[in-house]
Amino acid sequence: MSENMEQSPELPLSSLVTSLPDDIIVDLVARLPISHYPTLSLVSKIFRKLIASPKLYKRRTLLGFTDHRLYAVLRDRKTGDCRLYVLHRRANSSNRLVVVRSLPPMSSSESYGSLGSNTYVFNYLDDCTSHTVQPISVTPQCMPEDWDGACVVDDVLYYHDCCGKVLRAYDPKQSCWSVVRGLGEFLAAETTRSQWSNTVNYGAKKLALFFPKIHEGKEMICCAEIALEKRQGGEIWGKMEYCDVVIDDGLFNILKCVTVVV
Repeated sequence: MSENMEQSPELPLSSLVTSLPDDIIVDLVARLPISHYPTLSLVSKIFRKLIASPKLYKRRTLLGFTDHRLYAVLRDRKTGDCRLYVLHRRANSSNRLVVVRSLPPMSSSESYGSLGSNTYVFNYLDDCTSHTVQPISVTPQCMPEDWDGACVVDDVLYYHDCCGKVLRAYDPKQSCWSVVRGLGEFLAAETTRSQWSNTVNYGAKKLALFFPKIHEGKEMICCAEIALEKRQGGEIWGKMEYCDVVIDDGLFNILKCVTVVV
């Protein structure tokens, strides 16, 4: 090794990466889990711009490295404003709901849905790769039966029974209701005083459960990720994989949750 090379200072890793061709940088970042993106966006403006670029998420789809990203519409009890929040999944710390400031306030009476990487807030859509709003054509007025706070995972309907402190499941193939086993102690302990809850599909055989909790006189909003398993005989079992406080100021209500694939 030459004397000049020995004396040359080491370049920061971020500088080495950003010196690569753009397509290679996109490929490298596309292979990272979504949970690393909030931290990566703090490294430099280059990464921050890339993470907001639709090109990155198209590349993730082509490479098969998609993740589920969870959004929630929260209403501020003080102001009445409704804003869209995204669940930041952090690799080495607790998850948090963070407001998407680039989007305008929403109406509490809107209908919400998701398809691919878009969240539809009729009559417009939010592109969740760039967090920009796009208008859509007028949609027909449909009045589906309202399952407030319920979700469907693998063709089974789930909802959290706040009174019974259980997670219930309806299997249309069997035409019957059942209680999801394995969650009794967790739900009894954590949701004892919950007056509302919201479930949302969180990918294959998983759902997320949002609920309020009072700790030391302070109301908070928690999110639990629950893995689901249908065992022999048709019984459905659940396993709580984590439960985090995602909003530590309880002066909010969750109106709706949706999951998109990015």
